[in-house]
Amino acid sequence: MPRPEALTVGAEGFDRYGSAWAIGGLAWYPEQQDDGSVRFLATHRAAWVEVTLPKEYAGGGSDGPVVLAELAARITRTIPEGYV
Repeated sequence: MPRPEALTVGAEGFDRYGSAWAIGGLAWYPEQQDDGSVRFLATHRAAWVEVTLPKEYAGGGSDGPVVLAELAARITRTIPEGYV
């Protein structure tokens, strides 16, 4: 996927103060969606990884971080660190 607008300096949607969640050794940048789901972007890798969790999992309960941690293990094994 291309660099997200929220993480592109100078773009209209750039969020200089956006926070990331540190889960599973990766930084996940969350973007709330209109339907209540949350799109997470794994950053600081050689490729962007996007994961959308439905609102039932993304609302701060214990399941969301578990899912992201499991995915993080696979991402770190297959996508090297780097910046796109």
